[in-house]
Amino acid sequence: MASFRKEPRPGDLIEISRIRSSHWALYVGDGYVIHLAPPGEKSEAGAPTGLGVVKRELLKEVVENSSYAVNNHLDHLYKPRPIKEMLRSGKEMVGKEMEYSDLSRNCEHLVTDLKYGKAHNRQFREEPRPGDLIEISRIGYSHWALYVGDGYAIHLAPPDEYPGAGSSNTSSVLSPRGMVKRELLNDVVGGCRYGVNNHLDLKYAPLPVNKIVSSAEEMVGKEMAYGILSRNCEHFVTDLRYGKDSSRQFREEPKPGDLIEIPRIGYSHWALYVGDGYVIHLAPPDEYPGAGSASILSVVSPSGMVKRELLSDVVGICGYQVNNHLDCEYAPLPVNKIIRSAEEKVGKELAYSILTGNCEHFVTDLRYGKARSQQVETFMTSPQMYLGNAALTAITCSVRKNPSLHQ
Repeated sequence: MASFRKEPRPGDLIEISRIRSSHWALYVGDGYVIHLAPPGEKSEAGAPTGLGVVKRELLKEVVENSSYAVNNHLDHLYKPRPIKEMLRSGKEMVGKEMEYSDLSRNCEHLVTDLKYGKAHNRQFREEPRPGDLIEISRIGYSHWALYVGDGYAIHLAPPDEYPGAGSSNTSSVLSPRGMVKRELLNDVVGGCRYGVNNHLDLKYAPLPVNKIVSSAEEMVGKEMAYGILSRNCEHFVTDLRYGKDSSRQFREEPKPGDLIEIPRIGYSHWALYVGDGYVIHLAPPDEYPGAGSASILSVVSPSGMVKRELLSDVVGICGYQVNNHLDCEYAPLPVNKIIRSAEEKVGKELAYSILTGNCEHFVTDLRYGKARSQQVETFMTSPQMYLGNAALTAITCSVRKNPSLHQ
């Protein structure tokens, strides 16, 4: 994962999170970046093939409402060119128009070429080969398919998923039964980003391609039980490729006392698992019922409510994972004490401060007796990089209106 830095240095690559993809720029100093802007970039509807233009703009204007991070992701593979050469090459490119293609010449190709002299792109791989696993980025999770050739993929799709698999709603993956479909890869991908990802090749030897494809073809049209934890789309395709069903997206069933991290847009919400499918968490009172909110504005409320709810209701449309991230620093309290302390707080209204008393502080205090928030520690080092301009402005305004947030 990309790290967040206090201030980028000239020559750094900047990864900017867009809807469905990442946009890339080269930082050149004094707050400016050089980047290849695709046709229709401002629409956030993706970058169609066409002419793009190389621009020199203020980083904050390129980022707009998105978050960003310094991500020199190829430093371990290639030696960066001298800074002066990078900047000179970048300056010479400004104002030029060039063909823009997702696969062969996009914004990441430009900046990696400037930095390393190697045009590289992690977002899109070469044309997949039969038997390859395809990872498709949805909002909050990944959907997986098996490429079988001639532009087609076979995948396990929940029956309530939007026709054409263009849905990015994770509520669809909660369906109890799924349908194996053979569809054009482009239709399965919809408007999302995807890549070839045979991520278990180092662990298991793939089965012969003809066996993988024939086994997949035999499954087409069949209905089967669909379980997020036990039999999801990733389990389906890894079983076909390796004869081993595996899924990295979802951890084993959480145990009482475990901390649950739920990614929202711009931050993480945290809860404590207490058993039987339930969690206890500190939810801001203006958060959407069922904790399904993905708005950063919900985390700046001056008070919150401790709730006991089903984990599936708290997760809403997001993914989640068990993340006892401070076990390496502190010994967890006895589980019965953790649960008892949490149950005693249910229904109570507590002061909610994004900096000193948020949902993560709440659960770490229960598990370890230490109120800690790693996302706040990151936020304090570089709030604009962590949240983006719009969210930072919202928090600043909220702090001004609510003096309790300073406490």
